[in-house]
Amino acid sequence: MTFWKRTRRVGESFLLLLGFAIIPLLPRRVIVFFADRIGAAAYHLCRGLRKIAFANLDVVYGPSMDAAKKEQIARESFRTFTLVALDLFWFSVFSKRRIREYVELDESLSAVLHSQDPIVAMTAHIGNWEILGQSMAITGRRMVSVATPLKNAFADGMVNRMRRAAGQVIQPREGALKQLLRELRNGACVALVTDQNTPPHEGGLFIDFLGLPVPVTKAPAFLALRAPASALVGYCLPAEGGHYKGYATPPFRLESDSIEDGTREISAELEDIILGHPGNWLWMYKRWKYIPAGMSQDAYPFYARK
Repeated sequence: MTFWKRTRRVGESFLLLLGFAIIPLLPRRVIVFFADRIGAAAYHLCRGLRKIAFANLDVVYGPSMDAAKKEQIARESFRTFTLVALDLFWFSVFSKRRIREYVELDESLSAVLHSQDPIVAMTAHIGNWEILGQSMAITGRRMVSVATPLKNAFADGMVNRMRRAAGQVIQPREGALKQLLRELRNGACVALVTDQNTPPHEGGLFIDFLGLPVPVTKAPAFLALRAPASALVGYCLPAEGGHYKGYATPPFRLESDSIEDGTREISAELEDIILGHPGNWLWMYKRWKYIPAGMSQDAYPFYARK
């Protein structure tokens, strides 16, 4: 590791410790105020992320949506994910008490919370996906969530400690499938974030997603078919006064024994939720980064590559 990388990681670790020391002490209304102000500032200052967000909005909506509406969605997305970042710290102290006070689980989640049947729960970077798993774990339901390790090992340990505070089990992504199958066969609920790029050489499939093919993980379909288990999509949206509310689609069995068809079915469920709540999705992520063979680069955003 170069000197500058080491220096950057030391700086990241220091800021993380500072965040864990200060942010949990602030009143909830101050956290919400900071999310509004910092999110607005980030929208103006982070030109690169703003450019990605608008390119992604153009992929999904094209000329059917005017520029003012796209700007409104992009601003809301910046604000939503500023709050998610602050809440990583804020909910790390008095976790169970604060979750019970500020997170409401909709009746649609009762199929997960009051069942001992195995369930594969998918979510996306929409609303606060982190707090959803913790909120379900404090009810006593065994929740096993897959996490991709952060490059900074110290930061990774701190964040995973926070994730486990409410009783959630964190399973590293590397080599996760065998352990997840064991958990499902013992009646657990396994949660995966599935709107990240998973190239074919990492086990992904190119599936149409919001208008263009993207590489999607086939792990949820594989697990649901092999366990076997029901599948659903869960999501947690911000509400008034710094509160959240968690929801889920009705549990369903995959209609086909094909992993590819099952992956398409799951992606379609995610599409509906994102289109229903566009301001809460992470538009700043390079979701259409990889172009499959045979597709024109003209259809893809500026950041995409073969």
